Amino acid sequence: MTLLARYYSRLAFPLNWLVGIPVLAFVSLGTVIVAAGIIYSLLMEPAMRTRSNVTADIRLGTLVTFIVGIVYQLYSSMKIGLESQNVVLQQAVQTGTSQLAQQEKELETAREIQARLIPTQIPQLPNLEIVGSYQTARAVGGDYFDVIKFTETRVAVCVADVVGKGIAAALLMANVKLP
Repeated sequence: MTLLARYYSRLAFPLNWLVGIPVLAFVSLGTVIVAAGIIYSLLMEPAMRTRSNVTADIRLGTLVTFIVGIVYQLYSSMKIGLESQNVVLQQAVQTGTSQLAQQEKELETAREIQARLIPTQIPQLPNLEIVGSYQTARAVGGDYFDVIKFTETRVAVCVADVVGKGIAAALLMANVKLP
């Protein structure tokens, strides 16, 4: 069957089964006739070689061989389908993994840009200590603060929050930042 399968297995469903079932039936019948002939001539006593015994054994053997052949064909076609699906899924996972790595790289760049928007040194006034801390809920966010010194006794404190979180909020805040 394996040698003959190459001629019909490439056909589209249901044509592959319409060709494969008769081939399987023919091969099953031929195989069982040959096997029954060998068994009855070499292993069975002459009294057991009746026409009804031989016919019944050939029918049963052909039926069993035919059913096993169909189960094997189903198994083979499902295996081939699942293997090809597995290849497609593996390619999708690889594509997703590379896209995720690219997104992580872009997110890290956004983190670095946002970190540059937050002041690293805060101007101080006499008798007043001004401190600030910044931590986003996610990798990047829309929160912002700055302290701008106007004179030795005057500063402006800016605290802002864009509604939302993530990259969109961070981009909007980067556009709003004071010069």
